[in-house]
Amino acid sequence: MSTVFGETWRFTASSPIPEVELTSSLDLKDSVSLEAWIKPEKQSPGGGRIIDKLVAGQSVGYMLDTYPNNSLRMITAHGILVYDAKLPVGEWSHVAGVFSASRGVFKLYLNGKEVADASASEMKPLITSKVPLRFGADSDGQNRFLGEIARASVYKDILTPEDIKSAAEEKDMFKTGASGCVGSWLFSEVKGRKLFENLIVGGPKMNIETPLSFAGKAEPPANPRMTLWYRQPAADWNQALPLGNGRLGAMVFGGVKRDLIQLNEDTLWSGRPHNYNKKNAYQYLPEIQKLLFEGKTSEATKLADREFMSDPLYQQAYQPLGDLQLSFPDHAEVKNYRRELDIENGVARVQYTIGDVSYTRESFVSAVDQVLVVRVTGSKPGSVTMSAGLSSPLQHKLMYEGGNRLLMAGHWEGDGKVRGIQTDLKGMGLNFEGCLEAHLDGGQLECSENKLKVHNASSITLFFAAATSYVNYMDVSADPAARWRSQLDAAVKKTYSALLADQKKDHAGYMNRVALHLEGSVPQAAEGDAKADAHQSYIAPEAAMKLPTDERIEAIKKSRGTLNDPHFAELYTQYGRYLLLAASRPGTQTANLQGIWNKDVVPAWGSKYTININIEMNYWPAEVGNLAECHYPLFDLLDDLRVTGADTARQYYNARGFVAHHNTDLWRGAAPVDGVWGVWPMAAAWMARHPYEHYLYSLDKEFLKTRAWPIMKEASLFILDFLVIAPEGSPVAGALVTNPSHSPENTFVRADGTRGQFTYAATMDLMIIRDLFENCLDAAKVLDAGDGSFEKEFVAEVKKALEQLAPLQISPKDGRLQEWVEDYKDAEPGHRHMSHFYGLHPGHQITLRGTPELATALRKSLDTRLNNGGGGTGWSRAWVVNFAARFEDSDLAWKNLQQLFARCTLPNMFDNHPPFQIDGNFGGCAAVMEMLVQSHAEEQIHLLPALPAAWSSGSVGGLRARGGFEVNLSWSNGVLDEVSILSLAGQTCHLIYHDKVISFPTEPRKVYVLDADLNLKD
Repeated sequence: MSTVFGETWRFTASSPIPEVELTSSLDLKDSVSLEAWIKPEKQSPGGGRIIDKLVAGQSVGYMLDTYPNNSLRMITAHGILVYDAKLPVGEWSHVAGVFSASRGVFKLYLNGKEVADASASEMKPLITSKVPLRFGADSDGQNRFLGEIARASVYKDILTPEDIKSAAEEKDMFKTGASGCVGSWLFSEVKGRKLFENLIVGGPKMNIETPLSFAGKAEPPANPRMTLWYRQPAADWNQALPLGNGRLGAMVFGGVKRDLIQLNEDTLWSGRPHNYNKKNAYQYLPEIQKLLFEGKTSEATKLADREFMSDPLYQQAYQPLGDLQLSFPDHAEVKNYRRELDIENGVARVQYTIGDVSYTRESFVSAVDQVLVVRVTGSKPGSVTMSAGLSSPLQHKLMYEGGNRLLMAGHWEGDGKVRGIQTDLKGMGLNFEGCLEAHLDGGQLECSENKLKVHNASSITLFFAAATSYVNYMDVSADPAARWRSQLDAAVKKTYSALLADQKKDHAGYMNRVALHLEGSVPQAAEGDAKADAHQSYIAPEAAMKLPTDERIEAIKKSRGTLNDPHFAELYTQYGRYLLLAASRPGTQTANLQGIWNKDVVPAWGSKYTININIEMNYWPAEVGNLAECHYPLFDLLDDLRVTGADTARQYYNARGFVAHHNTDLWRGAAPVDGVWGVWPMAAAWMARHPYEHYLYSLDKEFLKTRAWPIMKEASLFILDFLVIAPEGSPVAGALVTNPSHSPENTFVRADGTRGQFTYAATMDLMIIRDLFENCLDAAKVLDAGDGSFEKEFVAEVKKALEQLAPLQISPKDGRLQEWVEDYKDAEPGHRHMSHFYGLHPGHQITLRGTPELATALRKSLDTRLNNGGGGTGWSRAWVVNFAARFEDSDLAWKNLQQLFARCTLPNMFDNHPPFQIDGNFGGCAAVMEMLVQSHAEEQIHLLPALPAAWSSGSVGGLRARGGFEVNLSWSNGVLDEVSILSLAGQTCHLIYHDKVISFPTEPRKVYVLDADLNLKD
């Protein structure tokens, strides 16, 4: 509800956002002055907007705000001006910013005094923005100002120092400063003037949406087992619900008077085709290696930083496409509101009642028809009156076509500046287009004010198609219109019921491959644990599914992870499969750090492909979760990197094959980026296990030969040339090692107390290389005709290098597996990266039964990490659950899964790094399946290896296992009831349950059923 603090409006994180109607009088081009009286509270690190007509994430428009924290800042197209002294908290201050391109003026004022000046003789003029003027928040509703604003004004000319001094006098607090004032809006009831009034007669008016009241209590959805649902609209992006077809992404907020569907297209990135490699950087490699072998980390770092990084230093970022904005001006007094996401069918719904009319909105992004479809219906004829518009934070224009289409055409253009870890290459990049088409059942359609306006329809169906000019990482010459027109023209010929039926058939066809049902009981407290109240420690699935999803998450958070909600673990797992299907389909781009969903022009970590764990984790559920097709975009990425990474291998290492470092982007950069910690040339070798994993699950020899083998071989060729012999004095003298090396993003402490990251022979490197080489040798045996002639010379080279590879080392000090070649001390014992656990998971060279000594040492390493706060980020916690499952420690796995829910899960069930990062969702999803079925060790399918007591009964069907098998099993009271195995390739099946092992031959496409003692049934 709107509140008045004393006589003055108080801005909060959830208060309504005042905005001014769109008017040409605010479209300023040369000069602007902004001034306000404010009483700030302590702002968040991201600050808060005061007066904002800026396109979020861009310098389009103008804005006065507090950033960082309680500093004062103004942004125009010319640049950013900041006064870094903190604004006083809880005190009234007068703030002002003035800008004029023609007069060369750019200044900030605080309490009537000039405090910052960036005036120059040549300045860029303002760029007109198409977003409303807002107070207290940006055009996305973010960066909210906390505190009070008494008055805020916009002038079309620059105020003089005298004008500002006069305006800053407390006696004139509610007086406009000078002529040229477009608007001076009140946030206080004073001297007979009304709240939100414009003091300028005839000036643009302020609108403020009074929060709706929600009456009634909506019932749970029809399919609660596979549905996220809520009884209120999304207040922010982290509550919105994701839709996707691998290429188009949509975040549905579900507002009543206004709804927002934020849009993405997977090829819309900043930048343009670019080669990041520095030519002949390899000439510096011997000196870097020599310095690292000698322990001269500082010197090696300086040399690498100067001569061995990419050009430019940073890569590009995934971009938002825009927003679909829906407005329902006559909606108020809402009853029985429910917002939901049906993950079985890939459909989002909003349902509520106003008066005697029930409204329903259904949205889905069709993979069959390649369009976003939104249908709005009212239960009475003529009850739908609304408008629909498009906007984008990127440069764009809007136009009409054919009486029922609204087109948006735009492009990315860089100014050459660095923003965070995102490089803007100067000049034009990708073009993009989107088109919204409306079809009505009754009523009238009007095209005006850049919107499609519907009056008195019974229903409306909106179709949205979009495309970019991206062809591949070298070519951006495609015609976006040709792409979206063919898709849209075909889709609109189908009825809504046909579109929905095709969507459900396609989407559910993937989702229903795996059925998971978890039942539970009150968890038993371990010795020393405080016993939770039994009434609060367990909620049965039938009761849990009657509660909104956000309430369930909050209950787990409040319990600090002790509440056992087994259906939530079930839903979380299926949601992970849903997100992979929505973000990665054959022919689309690889799922990035945020899948395909991003609202920011400068997103966290560029929303790109971080390939030192994160993107690999994205695909852990693909094979076991029976979504093998979703794996293909990663193989496509690797095929591109085989080209760009081959040039990187030559330029930086004078090596054969291909290499990739810790990040890549749409343009397939493979060189070291960001900083010297990016000199980690193991990403290609790690990712090469993914196509081989696809083979192990499918036993598709044609795929192994044509897709997997070239990737594996070329990644190995680089490693063969990269390995060097460790010199005398090294703990592994005479063995082959990597140099340079990192244990990604982690830091060690030497005996003399100095710290370092740059080194040689980090344990993870050795694990990845052994994994790759052994996979190559195994694959060569499969592809060999039986006479040993397949890739004979290459196989011999791999065998020789494998024999000489440095061994893993156990610390004589504490019995832990060493993370580095030297027995260094950890700078951060609880570091989020657990790189030297690779050999346990996702690799399999360390197993409980096969390598018990190494497994014991690594378990000590895990205990140390966790005892020192490890697993603090979402993806890191998810990885811990996978480790615990491989250690067959069901209690540790369940507790860390619960911590993933309690500490790292947002209201829409997105993983919270923080901020949102999707790999935790995928890692957590894979971990649950790993707790139920494993197939990585000794060619055995391990049944219920880490089943927690909290899931005492249940069943799972459709999980896939290596060797070409599909597994269905059920259990009760913690004990296996029955298992059935579908053989896909006719291989011998090896099962293990507890201490019993059984093997039996199979025939392709035949099902084998076994009882609890693993006896085959007839």
